[in-house]
Amino acid sequence: MRFFSLMVVIFFIFVSCSSKKIYTKGGTQKGSKKVVDKSDSLKTFYTGYNELLSKDKAIKIFMELTNNNLEPMNLDFLENQYKLTNNTDYLFILKNRSEKGKYLNRVMKYNLILKNIYSENGYLYEQKNLEIKKLLKKSDSLYFEALNFYKKDQLKDCRNRLRKAIDIVTDDKRITYLNFLAAGKQVISSKNSSILQNGVYYFDQAIEEDDSRGEAYYYKAIVLFMYNKLDYENIVENFDKALERKLDDKLRAEVESNREKYLSMER
Repeated sequence: MRFFSLMVVIFFIFVSCSSKKIYTKGGTQKGSKKVVDKSDSLKTFYTGYNELLSKDKAIKIFMELTNNNLEPMNLDFLENQYKLTNNTDYLFILKNRSEKGKYLNRVMKYNLILKNIYSENGYLYEQKNLEIKKLLKKSDSLYFEALNFYKKDQLKDCRNRLRKAIDIVTDDKRITYLNFLAAGKQVISSKNSSILQNGVYYFDQAIEEDDSRGEAYYYKAIVLFMYNKLDYENIVENFDKALERKLDDKLRAEVESNREKYLSMER
């Protein structure tokens, strides 16, 4: 019976991994203009492994199946295992996978922990972090160039800079947030009804990166209006969520004005 349970879990984990959607850098699914939801990779594993498997077997299966799966949620799981066990094997795996995924801020964190544990080789980890800081300085410069273009509504130039920054580091939320925001605004500017759902996707991803800011909610309301102006509940909800969050004074006034205009429209 236990063997059968093990095989069931392995099957569902395999299905979860193999069904993962592949996206281009822009966020759309390769080979299709249609936007689809991101899969919950390894969801079965997270919710049920303790019930059906011994921990050692479960971790072994997880490590094998996620060898090339660099999603942050999988790294978070491994980091939690390190915290629970203090097994430094997890740290080396985390560092290696973070380097592959260009999660440079994670790499720096793991280098610091390893430096404290293996003090005799501490200089090696310090040197690695100095090299990373140089890369982050370059990505930082690209981010501020992109932000300047964004403020001028030069979205193509903005995203060109952001792509270069993302080629350096993938776990800087400022960069990924602005990239999704600019991509969504490009959809609005295009006025192409066939890709409006892409705009919703981009703004949802921006919200996932930083839910404390209101721009993505506002522009999502605009896209929803362009797609179906009768979608009253969703449009108003996103206007309201935008106003509940951080906005500069100029954009806040714009949101309030457009919200009032929408509410006064005949339906």
